[in-house]
Amino acid sequence: MKRILAIALVLITTACGEKQTAANNETREAAATTVLELTKEQLANGQIETARVQSALINGTVSLNGVIDVPPQHMVSITCPMGGYVKSIDLLPGQEVAVGQALVTLEDPSYIQLQQDYLVTKSRLQFLLQENDRQRELAATEAASQKAYQQVQSELAAEQANLQAFEQKLALIGINARQLTAANISRTVIIRSPIHGFISKVPINRGRYVTATEVLAELMDPSDLHASLTIFEKDLPAVQIGQTVEVRTLNNPQVVFPAEVLLVSKNIDDSRSGMVHCHFRRRHKELAPGLAVTAVIETGKQQLPAVPESALLLSKGKYYVFVAEAQNRFRLTEVQPGEKENGLVGISSNNVDWLNKTVVTKGAFSMLGMLLKSEEAE
Repeated sequence: MKRILAIALVLITTACGEKQTAANNETREAAATTVLELTKEQLANGQIETARVQSALINGTVSLNGVIDVPPQHMVSITCPMGGYVKSIDLLPGQEVAVGQALVTLEDPSYIQLQQDYLVTKSRLQFLLQENDRQRELAATEAASQKAYQQVQSELAAEQANLQAFEQKLALIGINARQLTAANISRTVIIRSPIHGFISKVPINRGRYVTATEVLAELMDPSDLHASLTIFEKDLPAVQIGQTVEVRTLNNPQVVFPAEVLLVSKNIDDSRSGMVHCHFRRRHKELAPGLAVTAVIETGKQQLPAVPESALLLSKGKYYVFVAEAQNRFRLTEVQPGEKENGLVGISSNNVDWLNKTVVTKGAFSMLGMLLKSEEAE
């Protein structure tokens, strides 16, 4: 029995030792990816130099994401105040249209009735004008009563109002009432483009009946595209109207589209973010509504922690610096670089007091190579 207990104790002790060794190895492997310890000879041979992070007056920036958008006043929904059947339509999304270009042709008996009512009212008005003159002359010579004259005046005023109303209704559907005669009454109306722009949506087809409230097509005026950017609450105080903005598209980030801040939203949503609207300084044909973009807003001079450009390392799309933790011990730390000023680069990262740190300013690239070699050896 004692022998069995002894064996069990040995097995438990061995298992605990293996777990502790595995934990130490795990810690060492994790540390090997960010921490580098050098000997005095390596420091000398690598000509490693360090310097304390300093505070410098550097242009601050805010990086944002967003989309290309069109303000509501530059989006046009095409409708017809009177319903009708679509007789012809030849539109495609993305098609460019000019001011006054025919978009849709509608036909309906109500158009004929409206034109007929106008012409009948116009004819009756001409008769009442003549009758009014006649009754005025008769009333002046007391050959007719004043009541008859007043009755004609009342009918004349009513028909004049009717005629004006019919003229306005005809204008709404694109018919010039002053050119309308019995010989050119038409059963169709042509809906024309009120702006120069591009077709963004065509929700109808030929032969379909559309009501007065139904959208026939949607147009977009590209002359006033802007970048609609999402900004976090913490960055809102730094952004002001008129600041310079560099906008880039995701598919071609090398090209910069200059813009400036036009409007900063003061409303914060549930995600603790707001909106910044930026106006482009000129029109760019490469930009289209809905296109995803990134933007950098220059917020002006600020006192920021800064390091020499030689201290920055770029690895796998991220920027790093080596921070001295002891005489021969350095930690690779990710940073967010800002603008450059007189050979210095503003840096930031979460929860780091950079002004109390010392970083490698010379030989950082060779140290990164040593770190990668030690990682491979591990």
